[in-house]
Amino acid sequence: MDVDPKSGIRIRGSGFTLVELLVVIAIIGVLVALLLPAVQSAREAARRSQCSNNMKQIGLALHLHHNSRGDFPVGQVQSHNCWTEPGHGRNARMGWFPPLLEYIEAGNMYDQWRIENDAGTNIQFFSMRDTPVPSFMCPSEVLPTVQPADNGHTEGFRSNYLVCGGDNPWGKHCTKTDITGQPPTGIFHFADKMTMAHITDGTSNTIMAGEVVLPDQSGEIPGGCGWYDHRSTVWEHVHSVAMFVTARPPNSNAADIVGWGCRTSDAAPCICANSGGMTTVRSYHPGGVTITMADASVQFYTDDIDAGIFQALGSRASGDLEGDGIGGGGTNPGGPVR
Repeated sequence: MDVDPKSGIRIRGSGFTLVELLVVIAIIGVLVALLLPAVQSAREAARRSQCSNNMKQIGLALHLHHNSRGDFPVGQVQSHNCWTEPGHGRNARMGWFPPLLEYIEAGNMYDQWRIENDAGTNIQFFSMRDTPVPSFMCPSEVLPTVQPADNGHTEGFRSNYLVCGGDNPWGKHCTKTDITGQPPTGIFHFADKMTMAHITDGTSNTIMAGEVVLPDQSGEIPGGCGWYDHRSTVWEHVHSVAMFVTARPPNSNAADIVGWGCRTSDAAPCICANSGGMTTVRSYHPGGVTITMADASVQFYTDDIDAGIFQALGSRASGDLEGDGIGGGGTNPGGPVR
């Protein structure tokens, strides 16, 4: 302490003592701990808002495609998993993604794809296939959209948003049916193009697109198969993994089923099988997933939604939204697959 030269009285200095400094640091630490969850929540809310906006734009792009061409793009050109049908060649693995590019402010990429396609380039070797497309990327995604597998090969850009193929798992390889033996019930499926007239359940009651999380190319292969994971690949529409089905509720813990090309992980589990293929909607948003309906509205469906109702929403013509598992072509034995 300092001493007053006139009075001789000791005067306390103006600096902090060590104890006071420690108390201030402790208070700041408590405040940071209290504020951090709120900051993280605000950031996630912003990411979810951007995700919703992306899905709204995709819904509008699908409507623009329908308005200008008279139908929605085909889900997948080839059969479920065959290369010998008519049309095998440069477009054998094409699906719904390339035709949408001109409607989502990716006109340059669409034009380049058309140039290379008209020149006979196989879609697998499109020069811009690794280029990210922001409108199809969820800001909450933790993995890069282009991931090389162990052999150095990439499957091109992967999308966090896929279209809906129906309410039932896919049938056996080399078929164009779902597991019931009937044509798929969604707005998007193999070869055939759907129109608004096919959506007899009503556009506000039919799912058109939804979120998925990207598979981890560095994940474990046991339980999976292949060098790389095909799920979410939109430049190679194989094994129907660029379309999801609503046979399971959002963020189901059950593994996706893929014909070939599957690397399982905690966030996106999968197994390989010849029949019953399905990709499930998943997201990093707490509590549910973002969904685009056929009227281009965007909804957030929670994980605890009734599984039967969610399954019925995947069909364009179920005739029943009470969740009894009936899809446009037939009945899913045993009800919804959980």
